Amino acid sequence: MASTVSLLREKSFLCFLCRDVFINPVTIPCGHSFCKTCLCHSWSKHQSTFCPQCKRVFSTRPDLSIDRILADVSENYRRNRPLKPPVEKVEANVGQMIQERQHKIERLKYSVQLLKVWSPHPSIFDML
Repeated sequence: MASTVSLLREKSFLCFLCRDVFINPVTIPCGHSFCKTCLCHSWSKHQSTFCPQCKRVFSTRPDLSIDRILADVSENYRRNRPLKPPVEKVEANVGQMIQERQHKIERLKYSVQLLKVWSPHPSIFDML
């Protein structure tokens, strides 16, 4: 039988601010959860207490205590999350290579156009 953690999507365990699995998660009055460090840093940076996700403003800074259940579930997920297969990494590299080649082709096309304009013998480039 599959564990509850394996049935939930990874998004359920990610901090909105750092986009990683929660570390010491806290839940604020609007119901959103963040890593305690991420939230404190956000509030210090903006010198205001609002939810970074829904933008609800709090008149006073809410007391932050670690959400033990979410912390335990997140840690369990972190330990048991499926590893991304190496194929995805290869696909990402292939995608990057394709983009680089497309940019190179565009630069070459532009160079050929410039040569056509500035060449003393433009008929040479009619074949391109």
